[in-house]
Amino acid sequence: MAYWQLGNYDDTNAQWAVRKGPWKLIGNVREPTGKGKKMDLEKLFLVNLDKDISEKNNLAKSNPKK
Repeated sequence: MAYWQLGNYDDTNAQWAVRKGPWKLIGNVREPTGKGKKMDLEKLFLVNLDKDISEKNNLAKSNPKK
């Protein structure tokens, strides 16, 4: 398992990610332009990297136990 965080520990807007096997869970998702704006998405973004390396499909709702 691996964990990453962008932002300070006490920053509620910090972006974070956890990866276990092919699954990656991202919190406080930002738009991919690098401008740091939050996307109008769910707070959690789950992806299976074996099937979606470009991270385009959010599987969080269809896989709540992951």
